[in-house]
Amino acid sequence: MELQEIRNRLDVIDKQMAELFEKRMDLCAQVARIKAESGKAVYDGQREAQKLAAIGSLAEDGFARQDLEELFSQIMTMS
Repeated sequence: MELQEIRNRLDVIDKQMAELFEKRMDLCAQVARIKAESGKAVYDGQREAQKLAAIGSLAEDGFARQDLEELFSQIMTMS
């Protein structure tokens, strides 16, 4: 595969990731609003730990698992 072809594929993936990130952030805002309106705490550490473990289990190897968990930990912090 040529370098430019690889870069083009990366550009497509980056665009998809940006779109999915925006969708995820919108849904997180909706969850936060619903929790706040019902008097629940917005942050749920137990739920976050469960989600990180579930996301990490999607990785095919241990190194990727750690990276995925770190990435999503940052995403959750932003949301």
